[in-house]
Amino acid sequence: MRSALIATVACAPLLAQLASPPERSANVKIHVVDQRGFTLEGCRVDRFFGRDGADLAGRFRGLEGTHIPWGLYSYTLKRRLPDGRDGTGSGRIAVTAGEMLFVVQAASELIAGISASRAVPIDFAIRGRLEPAPIPKSEIDPVWIRLSPVHGTFEWDVSVDRSGEFRIQNPLVGLYLLSVIEGDQVLHVQPIDFGQGFRSENVVVKLANEPPVISLQKEKQQ
Repeated sequence: MRSALIATVACAPLLAQLASPPERSANVKIHVVDQRGFTLEGCRVDRFFGRDGADLAGRFRGLEGTHIPWGLYSYTLKRRLPDGRDGTGSGRIAVTAGEMLFVVQAASELIAGISASRAVPIDFAIRGRLEPAPIPKSEIDPVWIRLSPVHGTFEWDVSVDRSGEFRIQNPLVGLYLLSVIEGDQVLHVQPIDFGQGFRSENVVVKLANEPPVISLQKEKQQ
């Protein structure tokens, strides 16, 4: 009886280890670009904090980290500037798979070490027109445009009137994808490159054939 008790106690830690699933971790790579989409060199991970407060920056070499547990993290990037100062940038990312790539668009604090703000003219607007003007199939699903940054996260939506005209009143910078949408249909997708200035311009978007949809279906369980 005593031998059985000792064996049970000795096996308890092993049984507990087998009962709890192994911690899932990932290899993480952060790719930093400027507002034009070009790689911003010389960046490194300075801090990488999870919800438990532990700093995992030591698991990074430059911008590549290994054995990063799944979870939500706050990070700080640094970059040595020509005058000897450090430019800094920060953000949050969620690690949810075994291999993660995060494309981060740098703000001016990381690029130049200062916060840059410029006054936008009150009457700023980029006026556009779709040719031919799409005819909405219903009042419920109007035609509209979504501008999605290729290298950032901020999206901008604009409405399209019945004549096919639209206005972009936010001064976007960099490369975006312009998607013309009606309901669940994507009518057109086209890259559009916004420059650095705040000059109002006119743009014509010529609609081509509807792009084919790549549909990925999960295999049905037998």
